[in-house]
Amino acid sequence: MQYKIALAQIDCQLGDRAANLQRHLELTAQAEQQGAQVIVFPELSLTGYHLQERVAEMALPENAPWLEPLRELSQRLDILCGLVLEGEDHRVYNNAALYFSAGKILHRHHKVYLPTYGLFEEGKYFARGKALQAFDHAGGRSGILICEENWHPSAANLLWLDGAKIFFSMHCSSAGSEARSHSALTEPSTSPGACRLLSQFYARMFGAYFIFVNRVGQEGPFHFWGGSQIINPFGQIEVQAKLFEPDLLIHSLDLNKIREARLRMPLLRDEDIPLTLRELARIVNQQV
Repeated sequence: MQYKIALAQIDCQLGDRAANLQRHLELTAQAEQQGAQVIVFPELSLTGYHLQERVAEMALPENAPWLEPLRELSQRLDILCGLVLEGEDHRVYNNAALYFSAGKILHRHHKVYLPTYGLFEEGKYFARGKALQAFDHAGGRSGILICEENWHPSAANLLWLDGAKIFFSMHCSSAGSEARSHSALTEPSTSPGACRLLSQFYARMFGAYFIFVNRVGQEGPFHFWGGSQIINPFGQIEVQAKLFEPDLLIHSLDLNKIREARLRMPLLRDEDIPLTLRELARIVNQQV
């Protein structure tokens, strides 16, 4: 079974929802013309990343009329994008992803792990999500990871145990200014090199397609390097976008490879979830 996917590696306009929405609509139309069944955008694609005190200004409830063009377009192909979602009673704001399909929101994910170290300040402005759940769509059962969540193996593991066969990994992954030299990107110690190794590990370990979508451009101290890629269930990079440049990458996933990979290594079959629960309870009790 083939499933055609588009990766929209864009340069977002910080704090300009109208400009970003227009770019989403343009690229979604292009992806539809090329036969894509879903288009995936990076983290906070509708708002830009380095919002700081503008988080509340950029936030929307998920039923906002402003999102209607995306709902409308999702009648023709699915859309996964990032934005700031506003909770009930204006109490919390989440770094979130929405999956639009058939004219409605099929799934929403609030980022659970918020980096608040070095240059990152997400914990200062966003509330933490409270769930990690897979969902079903035309391509099969899938899960969403947003940037920092990739660095917490329990997040990907929970989605795998919940049946995910495709991982959508949405990023605003930044490298230091020294990584503007493309040669630096080959070093595993750099942010790009580490992200690639981690993505390949998850794809191979879980026997799943891993869809890594990163943005480009610069916001303040952040240099977003792009390099979006699709990694198959054997840990092989099937296709990769440009570095430091906008790109629209369209590729067909061979979903039969998931079955083949899991037959070769039946790790999910042998996973002992009750053992994990017992040991987690023991660890939690020790920390109380």
